[in-house]
Amino acid sequence: MIWVFVASVIGFVAAACFPGVMRPDSFHQYEQAITGRYTDWHPPVMA
Repeated sequence: MIWVFVASVIGFVAAACFPGVMRPDSFHQYEQAITGRYTDWHPPVMA
């Protein structure tokens, strides 16, 4: 019974956090992609 509970909690956390969590750095990089103005803070391959 405990394994069913553990599996359901893992499934809930995986569904709630898929595909990941946006951190402030991710928002900043997304803003650069939208505006087309890039800084030298992130690696070029990420742009």
